[in-house]
Amino acid sequence: ERADPVPPPPGGLPVTTWGRNRDLSTWDAPAVAELVWAARDAELRAVAAGASLSADAARALLALQASDWAFVISERLAEPYGRERAAGHRADFDAALRGETFEPRNLAPRASVAPLLSP
Repeated sequence: ERADPVPPPPGGLPVTTWGRNRDLSTWDAPAVAELVWAARDAELRAVAAGASLSADAARALLALQASDWAFVISERLAEPYGRERAAGHRADFDAALRGETFEPRNLAPRASVAPLLSP
């Protein structure tokens, strides 16, 4: 059973850099559209891989999904670096999906692909 949503505090929510204007434009905006679509493409390919999806590929997908590179790009904090790192996560995912090894840098060392494969 779902709980009722918690109402915002009196006076509303404060504006923060993490979700400026209380929306997702920090992470989903024209400046970072290619990152958003690349992550979505990777998600769909991971699910399509089914039982052949490796734990390395799952870890690389997590890095692609969970990183804040879209934030640093949209906020113009480290745009070239953010694009390079996002491209690196995508390359790691592509390599892992092909069965190649890469160094996941201790990201989710006990990752399971089960949640990606469950209905």
